Amino acid sequence: MNAPFRVIEAAFKDRETLKRSYLKDRPHGGLVVSTTSPVQVDDVVDLKIWLRREDLYLVIRGTVLWARSKELRTKEVGIGFFKHEAEKREMLLRHTRVLGRKSQTRQDSRLKTTIKVMYKTPLDYAVDTTKNLSNGGMFIFSTRLPPLNSIIVFKLCPPGENQPIELMGRVTWRCPGQGIGVRFMGNNPEARGRLDLLVENILPATPVFQEAAAG
Repeated sequence: MNAPFRVIEAAFKDRETLKRSYLKDRPHGGLVVSTTSPVQVDDVVDLKIWLRREDLYLVIRGTVLWARSKELRTKEVGIGFFKHEAEKREMLLRHTRVLGRKSQTRQDSRLKTTIKVMYKTPLDYAVDTTKNLSNGGMFIFSTRLPPLNSIIVFKLCPPGENQPIELMGRVTWRCPGQGIGVRFMGNNPEARGRLDLLVENILPATPVFQEAAAG
């Protein structure tokens, strides 16, 4: 049985403060953080980031590039993000100058759209709308903020169809006043097939974050 990923927590005042610790020379980005966790080079970690001004929480996975002693038991650690975390990296860096260059190619082609979504969370039932959608996940525009990493069971309601698409997802990030990012889970062949058809043949192919990447 594989050992669980080590968790490192890091708090920043705002995105501009975070930018000063950003590793621009890494192919997929990264951060320099301080930690008391006993990490080693090449460890895979889940970096839990908190932007205090926005009260934004985000978990992004990466690997330890280097670690050096700072003071007492504290280490300064360089963490390089994994390629498949491109979506969360873009969310993290939105509205900062780091996105002045074109973003890396996304793992999933994500399309702007608005579709009604009904879902059950550990807190309540909700009816909201998606802001964008892909084969791998979606952003739900909502004032409700389910806990980070909580599982959502939801029904996606494509326009012109009577039968909703029933899927499961995990909350991977959340932003107060805007909504939550959800990564799809489960292997329901019928539901995933309908989702693929919706993304590939029905929705307009407009890449999300286009305005941010063009910055």
